[in-house]
Amino acid sequence: MEFIIRSAIRSDSDILLKWRNHSSVNKNSFSTESIDECDHNRWFTSKLNDSKCFMYIAEIENVACGVVRYDLDDTGHEATVSITVSPDFQGKGLGSKLLDTTEKRLLEEVKVEKIIAKVLFNNSPSRKIFERSSFTNKYLTLEKEV
Repeated sequence: MEFIIRSAIRSDSDILLKWRNHSSVNKNSFSTESIDECDHNRWFTSKLNDSKCFMYIAEIENVACGVVRYDLDDTGHEATVSITVSPDFQGKGLGSKLLDTTEKRLLEEVKVEKIIAKVLFNNSPSRKIFERSSFTNKYLTLEKEV
């Protein structure tokens, strides 16, 4: 599948909210509650204005198919990555390609030394995306609800 990568723009907000609240995406998010439009728009605007955030939109034939976001830490040496593939394009092997392509673009823009991905234990599709892109499991976090 041929795709292009571009920086996110204001008009991407609606499609990203739609994806975020879709059941196939929502179930694999750290926060599984639906996000309302006002909160999303506030968050999205802050990310667009954040010089430490690099958000890339993938398009196939002018249709958005995924987003990859890198948030730099305060040192600028580490980036935390987040990826969402449009529900319409999930299961087609697109995630790994988006991750690899955007990583190259990020490294052209900033010189990070490490990229960190945080994935829910049961989110095997995301784990596979990162493992295919040479991410390794460094830590195990255990949690207890009290």
